[in-house]
Amino acid sequence: MMKRITKIIAAGMMIASCTVAKAQDPHLSQWQVSPMLLNPAQTGVIEDADIRVSANYRSQWASVGSNISTLSLAYDRNLTDKPWSYGGYIVNNNLADIFNNTSFVGSVSYEITEPNNNKYHILTGVQLGLIYKRLDISRLTFDNQYNDGNFDPDLPSNETLNKQSRLLPETAIGGFYYNDNPEKTLLPWAGFGLKHLTQPNEAFLDGPKSSLPILWNVQAGATWIKNENLNIKPYAMYMAQSTATEMIGGIGFDYGFEDTEYRALLDLSYRVDDAVIVQAGFHMKDNWYRISYDIHVSPLRNYSGGRNAIEFSAIFVPKNGLFTVKNTPVSNEMK
Repeated sequence: MMKRITKIIAAGMMIASCTVAKAQDPHLSQWQVSPMLLNPAQTGVIEDADIRVSANYRSQWASVGSNISTLSLAYDRNLTDKPWSYGGYIVNNNLADIFNNTSFVGSVSYEITEPNNNKYHILTGVQLGLIYKRLDISRLTFDNQYNDGNFDPDLPSNETLNKQSRLLPETAIGGFYYNDNPEKTLLPWAGFGLKHLTQPNEAFLDGPKSSLPILWNVQAGATWIKNENLNIKPYAMYMAQSTATEMIGGIGFDYGFEDTEYRALLDLSYRVDDAVIVQAGFHMKDNWYRISYDIHVSPLRNYSGGRNAIEFSAIFVPKNGLFTVKNTPVSNEMK
């Protein structure tokens, strides 16, 4: 029964790509770990270093049958004392091995303000890449495969698709502002991003065109330096794609232990009408490790028992003289 529910969900997302219905991009609860996935202007905005390598893995809906997973790998670097930064990412979204979506994207940002000023920074960014979509129709079941109410896998489905894969262009733009004035204890930041600007046709069937809707988002937050050990970080994000919307708000507590390289993170957030998200993490040497858990509050909790998604992430930011230090305190949970 649970696998059948998952196939129904998967079929619904498949139909959204085969017809004129609109599908929503995958999302990550720990979106701040790899910020350029949503906003190219945050490429190279890295705290206390000039290079970042990050990875996210998200598993969701395992409690209703089959796993739906998202994996992202990202790299970005700022060119110290220069306005340019560059990077790229790969994101794979696997829907129960039925529908697979992989993005390969390069990213560049440019700082409009003077890079070496210590008050505020304004950046813009652009991304170019490819999206590969693949559908495995053999993993679905159809009405023609039922005989007297019983499923018979030997019966043909009599269903055909003109295409079982698509290669689409990806384009994105964004803007970002942050304050890193060392004389201030409250450092605000804000940004926006737009993806799928060309709205390519993602349909697997001939006939009506199914344009990939533009995904846009706005984000804002701040770092409040409470004392030498504790930072408090409120934030909010609104995201929309066609008729689908997502709004999330939360607050993070980042605590550093005296006379050590260790820091701890606790983060609580709420995705409206969807889930309560609990995150925890720790910093050791040049690495951050985080785990988060989504607790369902939507109607799907009746099937999932309230269990939604678990997510893991790691950030590697070399310091200690390996790279020139650049203080940008809002891009990841580092200080």
